[in-house]
Amino acid sequence: MRHAAAISRRVCAQTTKQAISSPSPETEQAAWDEVRVGVGHLRDFFEVSSLLERSLPRVYAALCVGDADAALVGHQALAKVLCEMLDFSTRFDDMKMVNPAVQNDLAYYRRVLSRLKRERKAADGEIRDETVDRMSLFYAHASPMTRVVIDTTTQFLASDASASSGQINKVLSRLAETCRGMVSDNKVTNGETQQVCLRSMTMCLIILDHIHEGGIFSKKSPVDVVSCIKLLQSWTQHSTDSMMNALRFMTTHARDPNALP
Repeated sequence: MRHAAAISRRVCAQTTKQAISSPSPETEQAAWDEVRVGVGHLRDFFEVSSLLERSLPRVYAALCVGDADAALVGHQALAKVLCEMLDFSTRFDDMKMVNPAVQNDLAYYRRVLSRLKRERKAADGEIRDETVDRMSLFYAHASPMTRVVIDTTTQFLASDASASSGQINKVLSRLAETCRGMVSDNKVTNGETQQVCLRSMTMCLIILDHIHEGGIFSKKSPVDVVSCIKLLQSWTQHSTDSMMNALRFMTTHARDPNALP
């Protein structure tokens, strides 16, 4: 994502000014070459989202068996994988939020590719139209990876007869509390590990707000959301603004009249 954004800025600096004043086949080719590389990277991330969509239910199925504490203790490596998935989702969305040129690149790619097809010219590494369409829908969302995680969790609960929303609630709430405790009690001192814990905790809260009846901002919340938010607000070692914004805008009950402060 960062590489794609750098490409977009370089294209703008090197070709846009020339193209506006005096468009030529050379400037158009330069822009096309750069954007094509960037869109290739966007496709890679889109494919990662598909992999996440396929893998997350398998992680849930393994962790949501028996007692939540026992499952997390007995499958610590798998719990770590889940945290890494959640951490990646938030970091990706943070970068996507500050790179609005992503959708412009996709639109430009679609226009040039359509023109090349009309002219019957070959395009190296051409991405199929239906894939570009799906990519456009994916990147149109403000937080696409978080949306994939939420939708995948909801669909897993709806499609898997053995899945229990109560069980997933317990696993995610316990994971959120564990991540919070590791940071607040100074059980982890490495800065990056602390960030992983905070981002994972935040994602657990967001998912829970979507699948738990009444959300997490009520008195019946399965997790101590007040303590989690206070930790984010008081944390000074790293910026937590993006996590707080995610809780504001990616949850559905934060603005309920009776929501906890």
